[in-house]
Amino acid sequence: SILPQQGKPSVDDIMLDREVELSPLPDAPDPEKTDRVMLKRHRLSRIFYLKTFFSYPVSLNFDTIKGLGLWRMFKIGCSYLKVLVFPIKDEKSLEDFMINRFGRELYLTFFKDYTEKLWGIDCSKISAEWGAQRIKGISILKVLKQMFKDLFGKKGGAVETSFIDSFFYPKFGPGHLWQSVAKLVEEKGGKILCHHKVIRIVKKGNVKKDEKTSPVLIGAVVVAAIVLVVLVVLAMGVLNNDGSSDGSSNGNVLGITQSSQSSNGQVAEDTVQSVSLSAFPVSEAPNLAQALSEQGYPSSINFKSVTLDTSQCLYILTKSIVEINSGNTGGTISVGNPAYAPSPSGADITQTISIHEYVDICGRFSSWIESNGQVPNYVGIYTGGVPDISPLNMLRIASDILIDYKNTGQLPETAVV
Repeated sequence: SILPQQGKPSVDDIMLDREVELSPLPDAPDPEKTDRVMLKRHRLSRIFYLKTFFSYPVSLNFDTIKGLGLWRMFKIGCSYLKVLVFPIKDEKSLEDFMINRFGRELYLTFFKDYTEKLWGIDCSKISAEWGAQRIKGISILKVLKQMFKDLFGKKGGAVETSFIDSFFYPKFGPGHLWQSVAKLVEEKGGKILCHHKVIRIVKKGNVKKDEKTSPVLIGAVVVAAIVLVVLVVLAMGVLNNDGSSDGSSNGNVLGITQSSQSSNGQVAEDTVQSVSLSAFPVSEAPNLAQALSEQGYPSSINFKSVTLDTSQCLYILTKSIVEINSGNTGGTISVGNPAYAPSPSGADITQTISIHEYVDICGRFSSWIESNGQVPNYVGIYTGGVPDISPLNMLRIASDILIDYKNTGQLPETAVV
């Protein structure tokens, strides 16, 4: 086991006089004597509603009934019986999905406001498939079933994810687990490459020996996490700069082209990025801004074999600034084909604004394009409806910001508009 389960209580278990499930193995670790250990922790989630804390996921216990009151409980029961008889047949949204499983009254009581506050999107605009993934098999019937299992102390059997009340947790948090995995890989002879970017994967084919753009890793495994891509080169493989194998490979391996990154996170110039209108890399936006500036902001530009007009460039640059500010530097943008502003205008006054202000401007500008399918006639510096910045000036401003980012690895603290 990478991190074995604790065999003795931790100091907080002792201080809180908390019962905790311990490993029965005689050599199970003591968390107060070693760091290589997985702790058992209890889950506790609450919703604050009607000035009362309710268990989450919702449990049909005495505290829930007391908090909601008999009349509201009666309405919840009737609402659920109604949906059992007359369910929404075509579930198009998360709202439909939840109503079919909890009834309209309970959905309006708990789930609607909670979900919209958490995700910032109306439940009617979230797909039902998303609900199936997040909530899975939970419904009032499942809640009742779980309640009776808990009431009679019945253990064992499969448990819905939302009903799980305990979990294993590394002593120093989630990162502790991945640090332990990395250490184990290196102890086994593997090599982990940081500050590298995968730009191409060659599957089962012969790697060309004249590959000049960058080295190729032979016998490599690509491990993808949520926001991190780690390359693990197995002990059987070798790193050859000419793309050839040392003969230990049977040819049925992956050839992964890599590119180096500088200390500021920027991709080196020899990186080959795939650019398209359906998936324009955010990391290529600074290069596009540089090209636009050098060519004097033409009405159209050929960038890496893709022709972009002013409207598309405006959307890419403003959207990329928002994405970079959010930390999503490895994402892509679906560009589309927005129309240009029908009546462009703008005072184009000169003043200096903060990073918060220009990110907000870029956010409003790109959101307008997404909602209306065209570039706005102007954008206000501090509020909408004020003709402060024209589209062409917005193009120059966004380009300057991204060129600065390209050179320093950070968005500038201020910008001149």
